[in-house]
Amino acid sequence: MVACVVVWVVFAPMYAGHRPASPNTVCLSHLKQIGTAGQLYLSDNEDRQPLENWVDSTLDYSKNSDVYSCPLVQTEPKLYGYAMNSQVVGVDSTKVVDPSKTIVHFDTDAIYRNVVANLAAMSYSRHKNYCTVVRMDSSAKRIRDPSLPAQP
Repeated sequence: MVACVVVWVVFAPMYAGHRPASPNTVCLSHLKQIGTAGQLYLSDNEDRQPLENWVDSTLDYSKNSDVYSCPLVQTEPKLYGYAMNSQVVGVDSTKVVDPSKTIVHFDTDAIYRNVVANLAAMSYSRHKNYCTVVRMDSSAKRIRDPSLPAQP
């Protein structure tokens, strides 16, 4: 009995503060990994963004197919929830004026593989008025729905 109490006293503090990452954090991490895979793809493909089959093109660079699915999207059957900006498909990234402001991938309500859509398809509903995006410089960020009133 004393041994059990000792084990509990030693190990309980390690697990007391542990909690799973929020879906928002996981989604941000997924898009960051997609952005990194995209950068690796660019280096092997003359700085050109992938074509319409962007998931298939970058999958070898991410080594983890799970990153292509938003954690708030149903996983069985396999659904996705991310899209590629149709305005950057096949674009030479060296010709983009401001890669840090150019959105490449984003949350969308279209939940199938290799979705390519314009930025009007960005979804703010899954993450409570925010959309997770990754830009051409591979930075990932959650952006607030611009149709909402400004916060004080």
